[in-house]
Amino acid sequence: MHKKIDDDELIWKYIQPGRGYSDKELGDYFGVRREAIFKRRRKLNEEKGIDFVETEPGRYRIDSRTFISNIKISTPEALEGLQHDPLLDE
Repeated sequence: MHKKIDDDELIWKYIQPGRGYSDKELGDYFGVRREAIFKRRRKLNEEKGIDFVETEPGRYRIDSRTFISNIKISTPEALEGLQHDPLLDE
């Protein structure tokens, strides 16, 4: 049986503060082989431009200070947010 790795959940795990995760730890968590995690991390880097930091040999995380999620919002929602931005009031 082929198990699916949810990209959003994987990204969420990687942005948590701390030492990061090894491929084996995340493979155990998702119920897949560590090679699947390795391939998915490379795919996220290549296709979505997500940079991973190796915190220790074999342990990776996403630096949450530089990572901006792709949150999908509508144009009216974006305009509503801009109306309440104190930096635009200056």
